[in-house]
Amino acid sequence: MEQVLTHSWKAIDNAEAVANASTDLWSEATAKMAAGDTDAFHLFYDSYFDFMFHCARQSTGRDESTCFDIVQESMLKAMRCMKTIPNAQQLDAFVRVMTHRVALDLLRREARQQRLLKKSQAYRSTCLDGGDSDSEWRIAWLEVRLAELDPEQKQLIDWRYRFGWTLQTIANKMGLKTGSVDRRLRSAVERLRRLSKEENHD
Repeated sequence: MEQVLTHSWKAIDNAEAVANASTDLWSEATAKMAAGDTDAFHLFYDSYFDFMFHCARQSTGRDESTCFDIVQESMLKAMRCMKTIPNAQQLDAFVRVMTHRVALDLLRREARQQRLLKKSQAYRSTCLDGGDSDSEWRIAWLEVRLAELDPEQKQLIDWRYRFGWTLQTIANKMGLKTGSVDRRLRSAVERLRRLSKEENHD
C-alpha cells in the first residue's frame, strides 16, 4: 500500500482532468479506489494532499513535519476504508472528517504519553527520595513504553503476558499462523528490551 504514496505525473494529469470535469467523476474514481485500483489512488493522492495538509494544520496547529505525518496516515487510512462517494463535495467532507479524526488520535496519543511520562517521573522521584523499592518506577516506565507501541503489538503483549493466552489462541483470534504471532511478539519484546538497555534498566 505504501508504494501507492509516490509521485505520479500520470496522476497529476488525471487530477487536472478531474478538476476541470464534472464532479460526478469522483464516483467512478472512488469506486475504483475501493476496489484497489492503483491509478485511482494516485489520482486521489495528488488531488487531495494539499487539502489534507490544510485540514491537519487547522485541526492541530502543529508544525509542517507533524502535519505531513497526519496526511500520510490519513492517506493510508483512505486506502483501507474508501467507499464509493458520488461527488467531489461529499468526498471533501469525507476527507475532512477522516483527517480531523486522525489528527485528534495523534493529539490523544501524545496527551496520554505525557500523562504516563509525568507519572513515571513522579514514581522515579519517590524512589530517589528514599522509597522502599523502584518497582513502581519500573512499572510506570513500562506503561509509557507500551503506550508507544503500535496497537497490534500492544494487543499481542496484553493477550500473551497479561491474560496468559497461548500462541495458538492468539493465532486463532487474529487469523494468523502461530509462527507469525511468535515473530510479532518477539519483535515487540525485543524493542522493549532494547529501550530498557538504552535507559540503563536491568
